Amino acid sequence: METTVKSTKPKADDGLGNGTPFQNFASHIMDIYVLVMLCVFPLYTHDGYYDILKSRFDFFWRATCITAAILLIAGVFYFISGRKGTHKMEKGGILQQLNPASLWKKLSVPDRFLLLLIFIYFISFALSGYPYETWWGNLGRYQGLLNMLMIGLLYFMITRFYHYKARHIKAFQMIGLLMCLWGITDFFKMDIFGFFSDVTDVSYMERFASSIGNINMYTTATAMLLALSTTLFILEKSKIRLAVDFVCMVAAAFASIMGLSDNFMLSIVALYGALPFFTWRSGRELLKYFISVTVLIAAAKVSAILSMTEGITTIANIYNMGLIMKLGTYPWFSLVLMGCIVITLGIAIAMTLRKLWDAPLPKWIRKIWAGLCIVAFSIVIFAFFDANVAGHQASWEKLGLSNAIVFNDAWGTGRGLNWRMAMDYFVHRMPLLKKLFGYGPDSYYMIAMDNFFDKMAAAGYGMFDAAHNEYLNYLITVGIAGLVVYLLFMISMICAMVRFLRQNTGDIEERELAPEIIYVTAAIMVIITYMAQAFINIAVAIVAPLLYIMFSIGMAVSQKKR
Repeated sequence: METTVKSTKPKADDGLGNGTPFQNFASHIMDIYVLVMLCVFPLYTHDGYYDILKSRFDFFWRATCITAAILLIAGVFYFISGRKGTHKMEKGGILQQLNPASLWKKLSVPDRFLLLLIFIYFISFALSGYPYETWWGNLGRYQGLLNMLMIGLLYFMITRFYHYKARHIKAFQMIGLLMCLWGITDFFKMDIFGFFSDVTDVSYMERFASSIGNINMYTTATAMLLALSTTLFILEKSKIRLAVDFVCMVAAAFASIMGLSDNFMLSIVALYGALPFFTWRSGRELLKYFISVTVLIAAAKVSAILSMTEGITTIANIYNMGLIMKLGTYPWFSLVLMGCIVITLGIAIAMTLRKLWDAPLPKWIRKIWAGLCIVAFSIVIFAFFDANVAGHQASWEKLGLSNAIVFNDAWGTGRGLNWRMAMDYFVHRMPLLKKLFGYGPDSYYMIAMDNFFDKMAAAGYGMFDAAHNEYLNYLITVGIAGLVVYLLFMISMICAMVRFLRQNTGDIEERELAPEIIYVTAAIMVIITYMAQAFINIAVAIVAPLLYIMFSIGMAVSQKKR
């Protein structure tokens, strides 16, 4: 009769053998790297906003290279010492593990797509004719070949050597909370750190915020924090962790709305549209979902009231409030808030009276939600068709939605013009080879200046150094091949994580015992949220490395042992 209990927890696997001295050393190094990137990187500045993009990118690639160098040197040391007998290598040790055929078998589908994407970047770089600019991406947003190589290093280091620790994510949430509070004070023009003290153009206070800078990037960061904290709030049960999640969720909601960037609208539509498919397993999760929705609606209403209150100084005004805050100014929005409160209280009372907090919810609830999502998506498609093809622009102007629905050159602060020029260049001017592999990594500025300088100057939006649509930017700079493989990489990661959840999610009561499962769900939400806002935004080295860290940790947890 057995007297011991076998652990079902998967053993750590660094690809070089379980429990080796090198594995232990590499794990500690990765702990340091992840904490530095999650807790120091988001707040690091050198000269305020003047060089924030370059200084943040320098921080990213240097930290990643130093970490990779340490692991490489340590790997060589342990290999040599193992050969000499100082550390006994397991049977079929490192030489067998480094055999190309063995390595290829160990690669997951996302691993292979990432390597293929890096290869495409090398081809695009070689064909560009601008080796310096496409290596660094210094004329764009530092998304050149070097950045892609750093993504590769980061991804493979984390997925091979890092072991998930919930306290690291909580530490990031605390840093994110500070980032949000800083941004909220900027909304009220407090400038507590003096970043605007030497700025003569006061309009910069409306375009830069917190430790991130540009408000589009700032709201991308706060939306990622909102996705992370909201998912953890819905799924976690520990009261202390719930308190942290709730505070961070509230702060991220206010900060995102006060950022006044409309890309946040896409983020929340994707987040709250996708969450029910990964939660809504119990009455408790259903209630916390509606609490989070109520918090967001209340944040929009409170922000609108503060912005319209005489005597309170903010960067918002009737012409620049952001779409969500502007919705909060309408009388009917109060009814929406009251409706959310009533629904939330109703669910809480029903769950309490029937004691159904952890009882499984019927699957038809998700099916109804899926139907509602399809209907909502169809309405959006109809609205764009009605306003732009059928010619009923006046109807949408009466509803105050013409700026969002009617697509023209002025749409999205010049994004309409930018996208039209980009597609005109791609369809009519790019040679076939360039269509396949692009003009070169982060080369958009050179394309725009060479082909559309007069149009940009006449429009008054400045010189475009990116398409302000991440997918269109990939299409122009690294071609059809780069865009397709990038999408396959991102989608394959989501699929791998979803597969992990299906294979490892047990009873509802077990969620508290599996924080890594909860995090993988949150990582999926972060990716979905980011990919949604990327339709009107771009990747930059100030925010994107946080996404790389989060999806790499999710893959580190979800990848099967090979």
